[in-house]
Amino acid sequence: MPTPTRRHAALVWLCAIAAVMGPASAAPLVTIETTGDEVMGRLESLDARGVRLAENGGSQLASRDVLKVVFEETPQSPSSEAAVGEVELVDGSRFAYVGVEFDGETVRFSLRGEARIDAPVASIASWRLGGSDALELANNGGASDVLVVKRRDGGYAPVEGVVIELSREGVRFALEADDGAEPVHAAWSRIGAIRFYRANDRQERERPVIVILTDGGLIAAEEVAYRDGMLRLPQGSAPVEAVASIDLSGGRVVSVDELKVLGDEFVAYFQEDAAPTKGYTFNRSLLGGPLALRYPDRRAPGAWPGLSVERQFGRGVALRSRGELRLELPSSAQRLRGVVGLDPDAALAGSAEVRIVADGKTLWSGAVDGRSAPAVIDQPLVTAKTLTLQVDYGDNLDAGDFVNFCDLRVIR
Repeated sequence: MPTPTRRHAALVWLCAIAAVMGPASAAPLVTIETTGDEVMGRLESLDARGVRLAENGGSQLASRDVLKVVFEETPQSPSSEAAVGEVELVDGSRFAYVGVEFDGETVRFSLRGEARIDAPVASIASWRLGGSDALELANNGGASDVLVVKRRDGGYAPVEGVVIELSREGVRFALEADDGAEPVHAAWSRIGAIRFYRANDRQERERPVIVILTDGGLIAAEEVAYRDGMLRLPQGSAPVEAVASIDLSGGRVVSVDELKVLGDEFVAYFQEDAAPTKGYTFNRSLLGGPLALRYPDRRAPGAWPGLSVERQFGRGVALRSRGELRLELPSSAQRLRGVVGLDPDAALAGSAEVRIVADGKTLWSGAVDGRSAPAVIDQPLVTAKTLTLQVDYGDNLDAGDFVNFCDLRVIR
């Protein structure tokens, strides 16, 4: 039988194991972008005060310092249920849903992964139940609500008027051309899409919280809280398995495509060649596709560059040699962040020299080619007023010199 001292030591050891293997192992692994360095750990809680990680006795990051929380452990698909339709709200939220309930003037949507959103009818901008062409017809309407109904031949027909009521049975709709006539009733099985005319209800201001779901849905909210595996919003909730990231920047991050262009230059290798879109494009590659970069495959890092994975980015800017783009920085700019590399379609053959300059001072410079992984940019911008991106010839002159500055953004 252990002595009291040994028993105490055993209990301490077991408690330590429980502390490590229990809450910490159950908590999701996240990368947190802050106004300073990135932090990785296991998320214990999140609220208006900030973010608490399970490591180091519960380290706390103040909310004013947190910009984004990214869930690193890609879960299995939270649900195999097929979406019934898609909804967009006036605040910019958009999501697919698998079930719906009606409670007076509130519609309760069940999302994949057991997430839930409660939306007042007055907050709904559009609602698609049929194919994408049904919503396109609805969006062609004028200053009125549009109901897109299914024809007997399988097509769609848009009807303008006013949506009076949504219920479990269907939609009560007043036809615009029938003054004084009784409203018509359309069953949900006959509806392809609804577009609500919300000219005065669109919320132009940016919501402080943007939640991205693993199925691509987006939820805008005034606040968010997380604990015990569940994300809670004023209008609903979502289990952590359904969440890809939480943007808490609240306007403190400005993407490069939102900056004012002060000027640009592009000199083709053969002067008679026409410059493609002035030598730069925002939010897409110079070849017309999505912005993307090649990364070493984590499963076989030693096989780089022959074996790689491609990652796509929604925002950024693409330049080619010899090109230069000059941008105006916001007065409160603090840091510049992003990642730079060659476009995947040109990476194996391309080589370019890149410089990033602020007020004439070089912040970063280096060569990018098919043998090097994308370079991470994280540089101070305090007091700087202008930002210049420069791309020059590398070893292969202008061959394949398509450089992508992906997710390039200014932290304020």
